[in-house]
Amino acid sequence: MFGYDADVVNIWAEVGQNRLTDHANSLVGDLGQLRRESGTADRPIIFVVHSMGGLLVQKALNISESSGDNYLSSIYSSTFAIAFLGTPHRGSGLAFWGSLGTKFLKPVKKTNNALVKVLRERSEMLDNIQRDFHVLIRNRENGPFRMQRNLPYAVKMCCFYEELRLKGVGKVVERDSACLDGWPHYAIHANHMAMSRFTDKDDTGFKLVHGQLWGWVDDLKKLSAPTTTATPIPNATGLEGGTSSEIIIQNNGEFVGGDKNAVTELLLGLLDLPVEQRHVRIRAIPLDNPDYRLNNLGDYRRLRSAVKSYELALNHFIRGGVQYYWKWEENHLIEAVVELRSLALRGIKEYESWYVWPQGVPGRAVEVQFTREDVDSVSSGYYRLDETTGKNVQDTPQDEPLWLKEVFPRLVWERVAPAIALRAVNEQPDSPQAINIDDWVLSDREPDKLEQSTPTKAISGYQPPPWTW
Repeated sequence: MFGYDADVVNIWAEVGQNRLTDHANSLVGDLGQLRRESGTADRPIIFVVHSMGGLLVQKALNISESSGDNYLSSIYSSTFAIAFLGTPHRGSGLAFWGSLGTKFLKPVKKTNNALVKVLRERSEMLDNIQRDFHVLIRNRENGPFRMQRNLPYAVKMCCFYEELRLKGVGKVVERDSACLDGWPHYAIHANHMAMSRFTDKDDTGFKLVHGQLWGWVDDLKKLSAPTTTATPIPNATGLEGGTSSEIIIQNNGEFVGGDKNAVTELLLGLLDLPVEQRHVRIRAIPLDNPDYRLNNLGDYRRLRSAVKSYELALNHFIRGGVQYYWKWEENHLIEAVVELRSLALRGIKEYESWYVWPQGVPGRAVEVQFTREDVDSVSSGYYRLDETTGKNVQDTPQDEPLWLKEVFPRLVWERVAPAIALRAVNEQPDSPQAINIDDWVLSDREPDKLEQSTPTKAISGYQPPPWTW
C-alpha cells in the first residue's frame, strides 16, 4: 500500500507540496528498496490504483524504465497488470474546484497547486504523462522488443469508472477520461470517493475488481506453468502460442509474425487444447499512433470498444461456452460479429439471413435468421456530429486504418464467422459438437443461387460474400 497526499478539495486536510514527479520517484524508490530487501525483485506486479494514483503509477513506470539501477528498473519489467479506478487519464473538470480552493482558502489551507495543474483537462503535463506511458505499453506489446529487453510479457490493463455523482460536486472523473481506448472498462455503482471502498464481499464493485484481479492471477499461473503440456500451435510463426495466444496488429495493418493464415492456424490450434487453456487476445493499433489519426476520435473509441467485445465473444466460442468475464449467450456472439462488420466496412448491405451447409452437401443447408430488431440494433454504423445542425448523423471516418478495411474483416468472415454461425444452429441433432471450419460453407445466398456465380476467392471451402472491401 502506497499513500500520497493528493487532497485538493478537502479544506480540513493539510496538503504536502510534493509534485507528481516527486511522488512517483518516492514510489519507485520505496518499492525498489522493498523488493531488494525481501528478495522479490523478480516477482510480477499487479497495480491497483485509484484516482490520481493511476497517473502517479504511469509516471513511476516511466521513471523505472529509464533507471540504471536493476532493482528500480525491474519495477517496469515486472509489471504484469494495472487496474485503474477512476483515474483521470484525460483530466478532470473537478480541477476547477481545486483552483477555487487555491484562490479562496489560502488562510486555512495549503493547496497542492502542482497536482491541481496536472488534473486540469488538456493539461500539457498530463498529455506528456499519457504519451510516455503509452509508448511503454506499446513497446511491451512488441514481441521483438520484449525479446531484446528480456521482458516476459505484455502489460494488461482494465479501467473502472464511477456511476454516481459526488454530492454537491458531480462526477469527479467522467467515463471518457477514466477509460483507456482498447482496454476493458466497467462501471462501479458508486461515487468517486466510494468506488474503492467496498462494503463487503457481496458489493458489486468488489466482485468486478476481484474477478478481474483473479483473472490476471490465473493468467500468471498459466505463464509460470510448464509449456510442454500444451499442444503447439502449427504454422503460427511469430505469434504467441501455448496456453495464451495473442493476435497483434502492427502499424501497417498486417499481423505481426505472419499473415492471416498463421492467425487462422493459431485459432484452430486453440481448439485442440483443453478448454481451460484456451485464450486469445486481440490487440489493435494504439489510438495515439501518429500514422492513424482520425477526424472523429469518438468513432474510433467506439471501434476499439467493439474490438474488445469481439475478443470476449471469440474467447467464449473457443472455450465452448465457458464463462469468460460474464456469460455470453449465442445472440451476443452473433451481434458482436455483425456489429464489427457494420462498424468496420463501408456501404455493405445487412443480411437478415445466412445459409450454412456442409461442404459438398448443399441439400443440408440451414437458414440462420436475425430478427429485424437484432439487425437494426447492430447495424447503425458510425456517427459523427454535424456542426451545422448540432445533431449526430451516420457516417464513417475518412481515413480508416488498413486493418479495419481489409485485414480484420477477412479474418472475421473467412474463418471465424462460419464457426460462430454454426454454434447458433448446433441444437440440430445432425450438427457436430466439434466443428471443423474447413468442412462448412457460410453464404448470404442459398446453395442453388450461389452456384450461379463464380467465386472470386474460395478459402478452405468457404465462399466469400458478394461484396468487396
